[in-house]
Amino acid sequence: MTAFARHLDIGKITVGASAEMPISKLTERHAHESPEGENGAKLIRTTWTIESYAIAASEAAVGQLKETLKTNLTKRGEAVVLIERADAGTPVPSTRTLAAGGSVGGPLPGYPRCQVETMPDDSSGPFVTFRLTVESVAPAAGLSDPVWHDHETTTSTDQSEAETTRRTGTVRVANGSSAESWVRTNVIDPARAAADAAGRRFSDRVTVGLDIAQCSYEYTDQEPGSNGYGGGGIDDASVTVREQRVRDGGSIERVTGYAVGTSAVTFAENQRPSQDNFRVVVKDQVSSPSVPQGRVDFDFEVRIGKTVPSLFNDAVIFEYRHSIREQGGGAPILSADRFNDVPRLFRGRNTPYAYVETATVVYMPQTAINIFAQTGMSASLDTDNLHGAPDRDVTRDADGFYTATIAIRYRFDSEQTMPTPRTIAGALT
Repeated sequence: MTAFARHLDIGKITVGASAEMPISKLTERHAHESPEGENGAKLIRTTWTIESYAIAASEAAVGQLKETLKTNLTKRGEAVVLIERADAGTPVPSTRTLAAGGSVGGPLPGYPRCQVETMPDDSSGPFVTFRLTVESVAPAAGLSDPVWHDHETTTSTDQSEAETTRRTGTVRVANGSSAESWVRTNVIDPARAAADAAGRRFSDRVTVGLDIAQCSYEYTDQEPGSNGYGGGGIDDASVTVREQRVRDGGSIERVTGYAVGTSAVTFAENQRPSQDNFRVVVKDQVSSPSVPQGRVDFDFEVRIGKTVPSLFNDAVIFEYRHSIREQGGGAPILSADRFNDVPRLFRGRNTPYAYVETATVVYMPQTAINIFAQTGMSASLDTDNLHGAPDRDVTRDADGFYTATIAIRYRFDSEQTMPTPRTIAGALT
């Protein structure tokens, strides 16, 4: 497949008897006008700006192709037909027509007017990109209509072939009436209903100043792309899942994101990770919907543990650290036989070699267990050289995690070979 074959089209267009030309981007603008010297009469100026392309037989034929495009598409007074592409939301392609000038119910004589402009920066080799501008001026339907509605719509596609329509506009109604109410009833609500029915994302915003008879608005109607969200009360959403391995065992899974729409809270709640003996939710945050967008942010964090039967039987281990530290030794010492005696140097008497072995484990027991009797908390050096009983400590936090620490002290007359500290990184099952 060539790069040209992958170009995404949102529809096709014909001018008069011309061949159908593909549409890669469409911008529509509708503006009300009042002819000078006339009171209340209105015209509607419609402008379609279309980005399209054509492919020449060879690079040598590009010049002739450009002339052909201008001859076939640069016209006045001929009908222009736009055919939208078929998709899941519109299985039957819809057709819109700017009628020939002077026809009943059509534009003024001499309209539509079509102009072609090539786009060298977006063209390459035999691939010619051009912009077609179509302008039509017609009497507004119902000259007594008190609503002035100017709007612009842009339709385009992304690399996942998801089509996006963005519309902006301004509305002016009779004094004392609500422009926002008119916009929501006649523009936004129908567009939102169509988007929900087709499973597309939809978001909107209406801005009203001191004069309630005038407002501006914008909305975005987008097909679900790679993330697949949209429809069912969700206008937009994003979910990111990250899993990070903890250096000393286990892992942490984090789910973050947002949702916009009437079902945003439900969507956020449904992203909460599952929980069992091996998975413990330690962070659970779902915000209230923001005003006016209705956006809900969520942040969940799960600690994931594993069993290490060789060290801790069936306890679920979330973190484990083991270290052995040597505290000097082997040098002559100054000592006194009695309290307050002057220290004397005893030749031939050296300080003992002291070692401290420490192990800390974060765990959750599945059955009754003496954590200090497990292999992971046992002594690594000769227990005949223990210096007092080990220090032991166990705590439990609000999330239910137990943290056990043991410190074992030794004294040796000679330096010992330091054993390799234990780790559970390779023993997780």
